[in-house]
Amino acid sequence: MNRVRGALPLVLVLLLAGCGVAQERPARPPAAAPSGPPERAGWWEALPAAPLLPRGGAQAVWTGTEVVFWGGTAVDPLAEPCPPTALCGAPPPGPEAAEAAAYDPLTRSWRRLTGTPPSYGRARWAHGRIVDQSSAYDPVTGSSTVHLSNLLVYAEAQVVGPDLVVVGWDYARGEVDGVGQVVAASLDLTDPQAQWRPVEWPLPPPGSEGVQTAAAGSDVLVRVWASNPEVCEVDRVSSCYRSLRFTPSTGTWTDLGVSPDALQLASGGGRVWGTVAGDDGSTSVAEVDPADGSVSPAVPTGSYGGLVVSETGRLALVGGPTIVVMSEDGTWTRLPAVPGDPGSPSVVWAGDDLVVWGGSATVGEPASRNSRDGWVFRPAG
Repeated sequence: MNRVRGALPLVLVLLLAGCGVAQERPARPPAAAPSGPPERAGWWEALPAAPLLPRGGAQAVWTGTEVVFWGGTAVDPLAEPCPPTALCGAPPPGPEAAEAAAYDPLTRSWRRLTGTPPSYGRARWAHGRIVDQSSAYDPVTGSSTVHLSNLLVYAEAQVVGPDLVVVGWDYARGEVDGVGQVVAASLDLTDPQAQWRPVEWPLPPPGSEGVQTAAAGSDVLVRVWASNPEVCEVDRVSSCYRSLRFTPSTGTWTDLGVSPDALQLASGGGRVWGTVAGDDGSTSVAEVDPADGSVSPAVPTGSYGGLVVSETGRLALVGGPTIVVMSEDGTWTRLPAVPGDPGSPSVVWAGDDLVVWGGSATVGEPASRNSRDGWVFRPAG
């Protein structure tokens, strides 16, 4: 595993790329998988042509008035398809990696941006800038400021109030099985002179490099995979997920105990959700209470993939070309197929509108194609 301090080599957006690009397209569920939820009535409305090169895996962030797209990778249309059992490496970055543009849904217009937003992890919109654990980017001026911490960070950075919060490992604070101590560090984004404030978690080093994070009100919910028996001694097991809550305003940790659920966390609108993969390839979604770490009964979606959560708490589950959304009554409905079969586009909530753009797909001859088409879903009624 390559270790890059302060950076997460990955991506409000879920990046699902086809074979031969930076991230692998999720495996389709087996033939025995559920037929899926009912289709929701509505249609996809085309966006105006984007001033960007075609590509898959672009990052996307909703600023409240615009959707900003940047980065990603174009696959070679003449490349041989990746064998089904192979792990194909990512192609070298092309000119598309340095491009950025913003789409305004009110005026239905695009504008090219100068500079490039951060690309060391899933970025977020906070205090007028696009931020991740490495830097902050102003889409108005095109300027960036760097704020790398000295931690080894893989988990998503979170924004809580004025603070950017990262959770990673500090090897100067002790090790177990070659893994450093877990530390949360917060940075006041509203103070240009602010420094990182690191706080060690209240347990021994976990012995494993596995952390998940999710913003929850004034706190960050943290789930740490541990192989150190001292961390898992509550249940007398050798490995476990340990849940804690970190409050950046006070620099305090609250231990929530051992969690048996292997959830993949996502958050938005002050709520925390988790996905659980079933044996049949489908995905179930449960809500996590950040106060005590308890998990509600998981609700099957009838589909598969990863969550895209809006800032208001709207949920979409994206698995390659298939998108299902949670309705107001808590049921899941499947959206009509995105026109043109873009493969695995970038998906982002723009308020309550779901926007897809770009994508790379393996289609046979030529072996692959890239898209720069964009669409927004319009529900019927």
